[in-house]
Amino acid sequence: MQVRPQSGELNDDHGATFHSERFSLRNSVCECFQANVAIQGEAPALVWRDDSNDVCISWTAYGEKVRRISTGLNRLGVSKGEVVGLMLTNRPEFFLADTAIQHLNAVAYSVYNTASISQISETLRRTEARVVITERAFVDRLSAAVDMAACKVEHIILVDGPVDGKFLTLDELAEMTSETFDFDATWRAVSPDDSAVLVFTSGTTGPPKAVDLTHANLLSQWEKLIQVWPIQPFGRIVSYLPSAHIADRTTGIYASNIMGFGIFCCPDVSQLYSVIQRARPTFFMAVPRIWEKLKTQIETKVAALDEARRNLFSDGIQAGIRIWRARAGGSDTNAADIERHRAAEEAVFRGLRDGMGFGDVMTLMVGAAPMPLDVHEFFAAIGMPLPELWGMTESSAIATWNPPEGIKFGTVGKPLPDVEITLASDNEILVRGSTIMRGYRDDPVQTAETIDGEGWLHTGDTGEWTMDGYLKLTGRKKELIINSAGKNMSPMNIEAELKGASSLIGQVCVVGDGRKYNVALIMLDRTAASSIAVELGSGLEEICPTSSKLKTSCQKSRGRLSGPTRTCRAQNR
Repeated sequence: MQVRPQSGELNDDHGATFHSERFSLRNSVCECFQANVAIQGEAPALVWRDDSNDVCISWTAYGEKVRRISTGLNRLGVSKGEVVGLMLTNRPEFFLADTAIQHLNAVAYSVYNTASISQISETLRRTEARVVITERAFVDRLSAAVDMAACKVEHIILVDGPVDGKFLTLDELAEMTSETFDFDATWRAVSPDDSAVLVFTSGTTGPPKAVDLTHANLLSQWEKLIQVWPIQPFGRIVSYLPSAHIADRTTGIYASNIMGFGIFCCPDVSQLYSVIQRARPTFFMAVPRIWEKLKTQIETKVAALDEARRNLFSDGIQAGIRIWRARAGGSDTNAADIERHRAAEEAVFRGLRDGMGFGDVMTLMVGAAPMPLDVHEFFAAIGMPLPELWGMTESSAIATWNPPEGIKFGTVGKPLPDVEITLASDNEILVRGSTIMRGYRDDPVQTAETIDGEGWLHTGDTGEWTMDGYLKLTGRKKELIINSAGKNMSPMNIEAELKGASSLIGQVCVVGDGRKYNVALIMLDRTAASSIAVELGSGLEEICPTSSKLKTSCQKSRGRLSGPTRTCRAQNR
């Protein structure tokens, strides 16, 4: 569907006040969505870039498009419990289609856009999806996947126009009518225990598993989040992570449908920072790599300032770090440091935050991987402390949180309200509560192995408690390195330490099981390396090995490694 701009301007002040009398969590995600349509009307719901302008559709228009797409899907026979596939970038049509699927009491599942033909074919076979909604960039790969195996796909729907008339378009789907389909009665019949989404795990520890999350799971997640963080409804968010990952769904489409956030779509992550500047999000979650790259960008910009402002920035950063360390250790803060930091805040930091697009932000988060300490301290010093969280797909994304008033770097915080966490005898983290998945779809054996008879989710992560009740991750139960001397080590912690040592380091893979010592494959961060190359007056290709030399070296190295470690392939990007 070619989404066109609606009349009206973006209203940055809309929803700045928490109207508690008009907001409550309801029985289903689609019921929350309908409440937001009624409350917000012509306020912007979906915003995206069209050429050089931001355009949007209102909540009223969003609701009407969902009604029409739901009707079309119903005409194709989609009904309660049926799985509908999505292979889309972070574009407005993804939200229209997924929300329409919710209203049919059907189940959405997103394909990773980078998945191979065989991987796509396998998930289509397992979900028995008859309808898949995609865009022209992926249609050839998707069609090949459908032809590859005994899939049940009958309809491929394109959101961005026809391809030789071979496929139904979303516009055509939305034009279908029905005299028998009762849209309102259908979405009102959705109950908390009905399945809302299937999210496939990454498959790093075996074949991908289809995590079945219910409307109750998703509602419970947000019910807990608004109890512990200063999150108000009707704010602004940016959707940029893959929708096949629970992180984007929780902080994207479900945040919008439940909390009424307006969404700025970012289909190309390389444009993320410019989208943030335009969106001025009030709520933003990112993985550590995003924050690391933003830190590098800030440092590059600061390097171009005059000497006086560079020194003011540097003094303010160091003072801010000392203040945070003193507070974390329960010590008194130095008056001189407070004054240095105040001066930097007024002269540099406040303008820096505003210029980046974070001037209105109320809640920041970091998760999905360990955050290097230096990155934590840097952002805390410039007035953007990042509470680290932890969870997994099977727990509806988030199980622990760092209190804004008591952030402990190096920990993932405390359990969310009504979430129980305990450590098994081998320090595996076990979680129990209302956000835990129903199970793995059509896989009772794996479900029973993951959720025990008492309802505990066995996460596979290991951890330890700090003296003040914060959870600290120590590794993965199945990913420990045991060297030739019998010493147990977590590659995750070693890799995080190495990545935090320099902004030039992009990716790290540590191996050492059964060996005398560990070794690491380290890849440069292309953005940081390019900046250094410019400073040296040369191109990136002049300071890196040529492609042929790199490939030859990697092949020789892989030949000397044991079988399991060969999955860590060096790629010349």
